[in-house]
Formats: sequence, C-alpha cells, structure tokens
Amino acid sequence: MRKWIVTLAALLATAGLVYSCFRFPFQQNSGMPARLSLVRVWIAGQEPSVCSWLRKQATRYEKETGIRVYLRAVPEQANAETGPAAAPDLLISGKGEKTVVLYGYALFYRDDTAQTVTPVPTSLLFIRPSPTPGADPTPAPTPEHPPFSVLLAPEQIQLPGSVSSAHPVSDFVEGKGDAVLLTAEQAKQLPFAVRACPLPDGKGLVPIYGAAASPAGEAFLAFLTAEPSQRALADAGLYSPVYVLYRGIDPVREMIENR
Repeated sequence: MRKWIVTLAALLATAGLVYSCFRFPFQQNSGMPARLSLVRVWIAGQEPSVCSWLRKQATRYEKETGIRVYLRAVPEQANAETGPAAAPDLLISGKGEKTVVLYGYALFYRDDTAQTVTPVPTSLLFIRPSPTPGADPTPAPTPEHPPFSVLLAPEQIQLPGSVSSAHPVSDFVEGKGDAVLLTAEQAKQLPFAVRACPLPDGKGLVPIYGAAASPAGEAFLAFLTAEPSQRALADAGLYSPVYVLYRGIDPVREMIENR
C-alpha cells in the first residue's frame, strides 16, 4: 500500500511539473508587447560602398540592441509594394524623402601637368616590392572653356550633353571620352594624371534615401541617420547630408563635399 502511495505521488508531481512548464511562460508573457527581433532591409541597386557601410552599421545595431538586421540586395526597380509577406521594414533606394547617404562625383579630365604621387622606391633583395600608387587627382576650378568635347557619365548622374557609360573608368582610359564624371575612389584607378573639377549647384552629390514601412524600419532608419553612423560614412568614401567629413583630410572629397 505504501509503495502504491509513493508511486502515485511521484506521478502527480511529474504531471504538475509538465503543466507548469507549458502554462506559466504563456501567462507571464501574455501581458507584454511582442519585441521587434528582426529588421528586413532592402537595398535597391546600390554600389558596394553603400552596401559595405550598411553591413557594418547593421552589425553594430545588432550588438547594441539585440535585434537582427536582414539585408537583401534587390533590383533598382524594386519597391515595397509587393505584398505584406515580402515587403521590407526599410527600403534603401534612389527614391524617397529621408536622405540617408550621398554619393559624390566630380568632373575629371586628363592633364599630364597635374601633380602625381611619387612612386614608392623599388624593393630590396628578398623583400616583396610595394605597389606603385596610381595618379593622384588634383583639385582645380571648373574651366570656363572646357578642354574636352565628350563627357562620359555613369548612369547615376547625367549632365546636359553627357554620354552615358556603364563602365566610365575603363571607357575613359580607352579614350572614348576626354572627360568623365567619377567618384574620388574611382578616379584613383586612373593610370594617368587628371584634374578634378567640382560640379556646379550641388549636382555632384547624389542622394540615397530610406523609406521605412514599420516601427522596426523607423528605428533602424533613425540609427542610420544618427551621428555615429553618419560619421562612419567617411570610412566608405561616402558623404553625409548633415555632417562635414573630409575638411582638411582629402582635398578632392572636400571639394566635392563643399558643393
């Protein structure tokens, strides 16, 4: 009889434990709002520099908030109106109202009298040679009478009379144009000396926007437009719509930024 009572008590204790495991968590959480645990961000047709900056800020956001950020590259034509199941919390694209980041362009033309970087000395025996730097763009005022006739331009930015080019750096090197619109980073790829001229009326600064579609997207958008994230744009060679990043640091980027 005693053995039967002990067995019954053990069964009742086990049943009570199982019941509490399934019951109490739901009761404790029932009155709490659901936590935002994932932010879905679409990046529409942006260059690697923007994607790299976003990845680094997403990592920092996850560390600071514990909220994961899912980044997805989509075509330039993509938008958030594809249905609630697939729509992102935040869309980064060339259209919108809230400016997040700026691309910066200048006009470059070949000028063999422009200053270039001094080549690195050749290596010593048993020491690997250092790469020789390319041409260093030299800032200059925009000429009143431009010494060029064919102006190549990437798809992101066009000027009256410019010729669209999918590969502006290589096309310029191959002589398909005698001037080109490039970013400061692209200009460093040129194998010859060039002059860098600013574009008038801020036309060299191309905005990239953020459009939030949920509270999670709004929170991450606020994070991207806050000072720490905006200051980090300098690490990617990009520009801020609010902060000055290149004063006294990079003459070509400073020239672009001041326009």
